[in-house]
Amino acid sequence: MPYSTTLLRMCVVGDVAVGKTSLTARFMNGTFCDMYKPTCLVSYFHKLVQTPDRNVFLQIWDTAGQERHRSLSPHIVRDSRSAMLVYDVTNRTSYEEVKRYWLGWIAEHAPPGIRLTLVGNKSDLDARSNLRQVSRKEAKRYAEANGMLFYETSAKTGKNVDVAFLDGGSFPMLKRTRTKSTRKPTHLAKSVL
Repeated sequence: MPYSTTLLRMCVVGDVAVGKTSLTARFMNGTFCDMYKPTCLVSYFHKLVQTPDRNVFLQIWDTAGQERHRSLSPHIVRDSRSAMLVYDVTNRTSYEEVKRYWLGWIAEHAPPGIRLTLVGNKSDLDARSNLRQVSRKEAKRYAEANGMLFYETSAKTGKNVDVAFLDGGSFPMLKRTRTKSTRKPTHLAKSVL
């Protein structure tokens, strides 16, 4: 049997300074930089991942979180098979923006059936102090109610970063193409159809 290559595109969205670029850099090359530098418009990353039966060329589009750039990235999500909606566990406003803005933005621009993952980043800050503003229980309940996977991550320590990208971002999609999914449709899929 020939070894095939599959192309999967995912986008990473969320408010400014929630750690989208740091998560992506951690996944791509295992690095973390403490210095904050906002993404201008969009950054593109790619990674070839080998599975037992195929190569997966994973395209990751890291979008700018600044409001002035939001209108420039709808074309990014249009061809994506998955999306990560990222918030900062120490910043309640960033979580509320996922609920108020980003989920609707994805529903408006994404293809039907896009796989969604809610990611609470900066979980390492909670371990060192009492900075948490969004409980894990609350976010998990919201993710489940909206048909999303949920992970808490730390780009700084690497906690759950790979699993959020691999499980939430791409590889379950490969299994779905070969077997019928028994998972119920997400609210997003319903609203897009």
